[in-house]
Amino acid sequence: MGKKPTSKQTRALPLLASGLSGAETAKIVGVKPSTVSQWLNHCPDFMESLEELRGAGMRQAMGQLQGTLTEAVDELRRILTTSKTDAVRLKAAQFIIEAYGITKERNQAHLDPVSRAELAVVGDILKGLVGNRATA
Repeated sequence: MGKKPTSKQTRALPLLASGLSGAETAKIVGVKPSTVSQWLNHCPDFMESLEELRGAGMRQAMGQLQGTLTEAVDELRRILTTSKTDAVRLKAAQFIIEAYGITKERNQAHLDPVSRAELAVVGDILKGLVGNRATA
């Protein structure tokens, strides 16, 4: 921030960044809701600080999410290879294929028409097998 924030603005920033409304933030900080609105709409330095704080929170959350991705993949692999139930293994396989995106049209632009058709057949078979197992 070019201009140093007031102590109330400094207290308001993490509250707003965490998702509290302007009215909730105003009550906690001890100002009128119109004051918070003023900060949000007419104080570029305040908004810049808020966006930086939100960005930092998003980066932290994404880092945590990425950290659990390996565990999720390991769990899917375990289910796919050790489950005694065909329906569970098929559901895990379908999830992996769909999550990876190979059955999505937009990710198949580089494939020749025969390969795209084969992938469509695989997707239809998986959907049919999982659907049949679920109703059995």
